Amino acid sequence: MLPHKKIFSIPRYFNPAHSLAIKLSLAFALAIGLLGQPQLAIAEKTETTQKLKSAPKSTATKASTAPQKPKAQKTKAKTASPAKPQPKPQTLEIKKTERPSIRPVIPAALLGLSLVSGVTVAASQSNTITVAQTGQHDGDDRLIQLREAFLRNDQVEFQRIFSQSDQAPLKEHPLYPYVQHWTLRLKLSQRPIAEANADALQREVLRFLARHDGESLGEQLRKTYIEWLADRESWAQLQLEYPKLIFQDEAPLQCLFHFARLKLASGEQETLMLIASQSKQLLFAPRPLGAACGRLFSEFKQQGQIDQSALQHRLRLALETNQAAAIRWAASHLGLPSSEVERALDQPEKALRSSNPAIGQIAWTRFARQDSIEAYRRWRQNEQKSWPVSVRSFITAQIASMSMLRMQAQAIDVTRDALRESQALGASAIDQAVLGSDESLAIMARSSLRAQDWDSLQQIIAWMSPRGQADPTWQYWRARAYRQAGDEQAAQTLFKELAGQFHFYGQLSLEDLGLSIELPPRAATPTKDELRAVAAL
Repeated sequence: MLPHKKIFSIPRYFNPAHSLAIKLSLAFALAIGLLGQPQLAIAEKTETTQKLKSAPKSTATKASTAPQKPKAQKTKAKTASPAKPQPKPQTLEIKKTERPSIRPVIPAALLGLSLVSGVTVAASQSNTITVAQTGQHDGDDRLIQLREAFLRNDQVEFQRIFSQSDQAPLKEHPLYPYVQHWTLRLKLSQRPIAEANADALQREVLRFLARHDGESLGEQLRKTYIEWLADRESWAQLQLEYPKLIFQDEAPLQCLFHFARLKLASGEQETLMLIASQSKQLLFAPRPLGAACGRLFSEFKQQGQIDQSALQHRLRLALETNQAAAIRWAASHLGLPSSEVERALDQPEKALRSSNPAIGQIAWTRFARQDSIEAYRRWRQNEQKSWPVSVRSFITAQIASMSMLRMQAQAIDVTRDALRESQALGASAIDQAVLGSDESLAIMARSSLRAQDWDSLQQIIAWMSPRGQADPTWQYWRARAYRQAGDEQAAQTLFKELAGQFHFYGQLSLEDLGLSIELPPRAATPTKDELRAVAAL
């Protein structure tokens, strides 16, 4: 069994004899420049002309079994016809070695890893690739059955299969840690939590986490364990476990961690304000809140850490991404009648004339998703002038986005209307995403590009967040807009900034500056020490 002390460096028991795996592994090595110009052992096939339709049968030649040099001369066909010589197809010479292990189907099903990671390539001085051939383990069938029961979240079936299995070969299986992992996750997912066995289960989980700290198995189990701790309201233990996660980018777990901090803060105002400021980026993320985040922000609302403008911002983001649950959450905290909210969600056409701007905002945005052309026609006829400018601007911007997504001719007209509506808004409206997030603004910007309306394009980019404006795409097009407006100095400044960056818009900027595109230097030929280092991986 191979050591696996680092995350994702788990046992690799694959059958690498598949040609796809070999090709992918070689492509990866070439991409990182470790192999440079690999000189692989090449063996020509014995009857090449059977696969070359253009060559007659008499041109078949026997292939040499010796490794060919990279600059080997081509073999000419010995035939009376004036046909051009055909190149000989080349294949890798692969040496297989038997090693008792798990059969190939299990790792692909169990681990979901790339075939490339399973290829064990041993490069030698003779440039021959040696690939390990896997065997079969006695516990393979049981392992597959246990995995299937785990994926179905069927603890009864899982326990039945486990109890009927021969424990000796199963425990000796190289993937037995997965069985332990599945067992613990199934126990942790049971609801309601059996408090009588909770302490024993917790000790078992902590032992497993200690053995597999820094590994993928430990990482996944710790996530489930954190959710279990939250349901038990073990906030102190949760606050200790969350920082141990290697990847802390999942919003539900982030919200559970901040909620634990909130519960342990004991009402200290400064601590509450600090936690709230650190959590608000989750509130304004254009994704579903989920139950964990909803509970956190509801608590912040009760503590007075979230004001009406923040809730309006969250409502706009939810409308933009069409998240019904998040719309209901924001609407309820804004004090909107639930019956009117449901009507605006389910039958938006009937709620377009609502006297409540927030309800109207929901209805018009939902209606634009159904029929953006009709929505624009009605909006021009029945625009609610008494509604706040921020609401009118957002509705118009959403109609513009929907129109552009459907490549409708009206897209640029609606975009210009949205920009005119927003002229009365201050700079704070950008932070509150009154015209929508950067994603919606990018869609509107493309409508301006499509119409070659450079003035509108500049205005839309100015509405983006600092992060959106720093995107190379919009830096480049802003430079083009400056050039069209006659501000060559501003355009040159942006082009020069982009030209030093290695991406598509960097190449375009070089061309706009009149500079030639230079290819990167060729990779150096790898040394023997480097080849041995790759072979040892």
